[in-house]
Amino acid sequence: SPSVLTALANNGVPIASAQGPSWDGVKGIQHLHFVTAPIQVKPGQNSIDNVLVPASQKPKVDGFIVRARPDLTYLNGRVPPVDVIHLHHGVWLNVSGTSPASPAGQVQPIFFGGEEKTVFRIPKGYGYRYKKTDSWILNEMIHNNTPNRTKVRLVWDLDFIPKSSPLARTVTPVIPFWMDVRRG
Repeated sequence: SPSVLTALANNGVPIASAQGPSWDGVKGIQHLHFVTAPIQVKPGQNSIDNVLVPASQKPKVDGFIVRARPDLTYLNGRVPPVDVIHLHHGVWLNVSGTSPASPAGQVQPIFFGGEEKTVFRIPKGYGYRYKKTDSWILNEMIHNNTPNRTKVRLVWDLDFIPKSSPLARTVTPVIPFWMDVRRG
């Protein structure tokens, strides 16, 4: 809420605003692309799965994530229409981190996406601190509105600043917070 942000800011806690300038076009940012193995989707599927994210689907070095754009594709790379089959939600979770108000024990949300084609952006000057030793889980919910079985892949593009980059010295780490409307 604005009063909480004001209190934090007045106590010297830097607050990253989603309305700040973007990292778009900044030299030194790597654009990384990750793809899951094929996912079998059943007719009418509406299930939630928690999947361990392998090292091959994460950055290879420590650094900062500043943007994430997830999506769902058929095996040929085409993006299905959301009224046919879609990623209802995907939440990438760091089980090596912690977050206040986490609904699932000691895990930290990293980024998220869904049928509304969310692009997760952190304002310029800020970034999510990533360690290559972090363990990630992907909480995915895929809807199939057809009577047909199919295979898809989750894909995500990350804008990433390696820790070894001079640009990394300009980044203030952010801590993601859960917004849990059920528990208050």
